Amino acid sequence: MRPAFHSLLSRCALPLFVALCAALLWIGYTERWSREAWSTPDDFSGDPCEIYARVRLAMDDPLQPILGYSSADRLAAPFGAKWFAYPISDAPTFALAGLLGRVVGPFAAVNLLGCALIAAAALSFYLCARHLRWRWEWAACAALLFAFSNYHLRWLVTLSFAQTWTLPPLLLLCASAARPAPPVGRTRRTLLLAAALGLWLGWGNPYFVFFAGCVIAGAIALNRLRRAPWARLAPLATLTATMALVAVASHWAFVAAKLGGDGDATAQFDRSYAGAELYALKPLDLAIPPEDHRSHLLRDLGRIYASDTALKGEPFYNYLGLVGLAGLVLLAVVALGSAARPAPHRRVPDAALGALWAAAIATVGGGTALLALGGITWFRASNRIGVFFSLWALFFLFGALHRATRARPRWLALALAALIGIVGWFEQTPWFGFDSARTKSAAKLAADRATAANLEQELGDRALLFQLPFAPFPEAGRIERMTDYEHFRPFLASTGLRFSYGGLAGNAGTNWHAATARLPAPELVDRLQSTGFAALWIDRRGYPDNAESLLAQLRALGLAEIPTARAPEIAVLRLAPRSPALPPNLNDARLRPLWDPFAANPPADQPWLLDLGRWSPAERAPGRVWRWARRSASLGLDWNGPVRDAELRFTANSAADARLTITADGRAIAQVDLVGGQSREYRVPCTLRPGLQRLTFEYPGRLRRLGRDSRQIGFMLENLACEPR
Repeated sequence: MRPAFHSLLSRCALPLFVALCAALLWIGYTERWSREAWSTPDDFSGDPCEIYARVRLAMDDPLQPILGYSSADRLAAPFGAKWFAYPISDAPTFALAGLLGRVVGPFAAVNLLGCALIAAAALSFYLCARHLRWRWEWAACAALLFAFSNYHLRWLVTLSFAQTWTLPPLLLLCASAARPAPPVGRTRRTLLLAAALGLWLGWGNPYFVFFAGCVIAGAIALNRLRRAPWARLAPLATLTATMALVAVASHWAFVAAKLGGDGDATAQFDRSYAGAELYALKPLDLAIPPEDHRSHLLRDLGRIYASDTALKGEPFYNYLGLVGLAGLVLLAVVALGSAARPAPHRRVPDAALGALWAAAIATVGGGTALLALGGITWFRASNRIGVFFSLWALFFLFGALHRATRARPRWLALALAALIGIVGWFEQTPWFGFDSARTKSAAKLAADRATAANLEQELGDRALLFQLPFAPFPEAGRIERMTDYEHFRPFLASTGLRFSYGGLAGNAGTNWHAATARLPAPELVDRLQSTGFAALWIDRRGYPDNAESLLAQLRALGLAEIPTARAPEIAVLRLAPRSPALPPNLNDARLRPLWDPFAANPPADQPWLLDLGRWSPAERAPGRVWRWARRSASLGLDWNGPVRDAELRFTANSAADARLTITADGRAIAQVDLVGGQSREYRVPCTLRPGLQRLTFEYPGRLRRLGRDSRQIGFMLENLACEPR
């Protein structure tokens, strides 16, 4: 037992040393030498706030990530957030983050897991390189350069896109599948490895599932072209089956909503073809240094590229560094030389074939663009495949260096590996003022915590706060000067306060929040107080006038302001919540979005025009508001008065000559003849009846694309209005 233990220890020493070096390098690079540095985020605005919110929810209940965040009562108050139709990935990682956060807090948990992911990337690459029988110095050098790629450092806060430790063994399995020789060795162990990789990939980020599937498809094609044994595909088959089953199971609620045609539940993830071009891989992204490069000369090059490119997607995430670029250039030279040889001696490196295959899939106008044209737009950001280019470049370059120095003195290989590693690490790690960034974040956190503590003392630790301006979740984007996910900040700073933000766009509760936010000040206050809200949280940055007009109306109603540490940005006004609170009426038709979302609520003597589905988002120009639709779209006509004649007025345009049929609750009430490409005004008599009527517009003509618009459109209604007679 003792010799076996020592043998195991000696085999594990170097891999653990490489992982430890990666962790220490990251700690030194990010200047995390104190507990405060670990407990403070580098960036506390925008997308990172969503990541911290997921961790905070997992701290309250570590099973929430596993259950798809199906019940988070501190968000989307008073209903509670239900994110089951939100395809959130990496459930095991966020469950672990929640458990860790209970001990060290959400920000330290994310930082600790980020450090662990850097170490895991280095360890995985090192073990794969050693499997290829490289000398340890070359394996360690390449592993550290891979771990500290721009891709990892810029995606690390997501705890998702940085989980690339599965990719080096994936590439080895793909390379093995394409070898012509019969398989030998530990087949059972390889199958277990493949199943484990499939399990983790399937439970992880859907983009990695898609990219892994693309790379595996290329390996299978290469296996058939080379007439390699079918048995070599067994590990890939195991990996693919496991990955697909787990991916579908972990995102089943979203898949079911899509298959069931529940457009409201998944509307926030509908993309357009334009995104597939904007976020596609651009070959220059691999080579252009970032704006925060350590070299002033290279930094200026990055600024020129960032300012002049027309497709401003996600630049600099895929910068390979000078060492990675050298590997890619060497790979291209060798591949071209091999392709120029006579047929018997022609053998293009597998890494070159993989890079070409990935480029064909991910570059502008490539495979993902074709998918987007066919309506599959979920993987529009194909630039995120760039991490595979880093792997192919480093594997090829350092494999060549290993072979070139194998017959040389060992000290030469050690010295050269150390020199390349130091210079390459320094060059490819971007300059970032971590200390100054954390100082700003610490000030924000201190203000948030002071504000939350004061509110909990004033209102009670379970009080409900309604947040304005209304912002849908997720991906609302910037609202005036308020960045996305800003409404999560008070949630992160408090322990029990409940907030209105966080409900998925399209569900009934979120519609209630949106409709409530549209109410005039007196009605807004009455509704919130009757449903138990104790305060209004107003982010002044979300209003063009700094919310001065709204605050003046609320103060005129006698609402008192609660002082906060964020007074220049946030105003909190006390409400008088009813006890017991009345449950919100989610059956009110007027909770549905207005057909014209830019308009205020109609006056009492006018019917409400509601969007009941299948309309494109509203567009506007001075004096005009319009919506496109395909074959069919529904309008809600809600009226509180007695039966009365009315007139529906609109301007219509269409892709072709056709007769537009209008039905009211299934009864045809009018038909109008549309002239393709011409805008004409129409007046249609209708009857207003108490309650909600569903008016459906049916267009039987052909569809077409309008100019450079990626949508297929049938007909358009403009300046829709309904006037009682």
